[in-house]
Amino acid sequence: MSLFSRVFFCAVIAAFLVALVLPFFIPPKKYPLITEKTAKSVKVIDLAVPQINLAIANPDPPQDFSSIANVKEKKIAFFSYFLPLVEAHNEWISENRKFITAYLKMKELGQPIDKKAGQHVKYLFKRYKINIRGKARKADFQLLLKRMDILPVNLVLIQAANESGWGSSRFAKQGQNYFGQWCYKPGCGLVPINRVEGLTHEVAKYDNPYQALSNYFRNVNTNAAYRVLRDMRANYRRLDMKPTAEILATGLMSYSERGADYVQDILSMLRTNKTALAAARQRLELSGFADNETL
Repeated sequence: MSLFSRVFFCAVIAAFLVALVLPFFIPPKKYPLITEKTAKSVKVIDLAVPQINLAIANPDPPQDFSSIANVKEKKIAFFSYFLPLVEAHNEWISENRKFITAYLKMKELGQPIDKKAGQHVKYLFKRYKINIRGKARKADFQLLLKRMDILPVNLVLIQAANESGWGSSRFAKQGQNYFGQWCYKPGCGLVPINRVEGLTHEVAKYDNPYQALSNYFRNVNTNAAYRVLRDMRANYRRLDMKPTAEILATGLMSYSERGADYVQDILSMLRTNKTALAAARQRLELSGFADNETL
């Protein structure tokens, strides 16, 4: 390992430790699930179930990014395609956090809750892998809100680019899998050409890129391997702070067998693709897309 690599490795570890412990050195604010301010702002009569726009849930197929010879244009095209999907999913998550807050307030006030809303709560517990036995407790809802949270847009875009080779990988083209996610049932995906003998995993196959994105969010938000990332995010939210893509990237050590080297690659890509990310946002703004999150 070269001197530069050793220094960069140490920097990654240092950044990870700082991001993990920094929130504990800032005096925390107390935020119960329902605050007096929240109680006044929630319209408990209206408990609409958040929905994803059909155009987002079933997006048009992406262009063949590998056919774009100009590297700069390829990156901008890639980010431009995925940015609205990431934004929409983050917005869906944010709306569901508001939904849960309103649901809890209605329960607190003893107001009747319609069947559709109750079913949606059960769906959210199932999606975020929280087993409920009997009546859901306060701790169950706290865990749900910890897992059901947004991810920095730039982090998601850079991981998609890294895992799919800017959309040119076999798994992206044939399986709409842009995040390298595995599955374990025979026939559930595409068999890696260089899969080690004795292993049975496949690379998951999806109907469209949004389906892959949604499953990626669910994986990062529920898998025990990314608990540190979720802890960091929750600590920053508790202090009314937003962790950057660089901070949460340090919680992805387990996303790849390469560990710290993988995180180093993600941090490097975040640094070197700022111009392309900004250009993609500008292009979308000119086309009428409203970007709400630029983390």
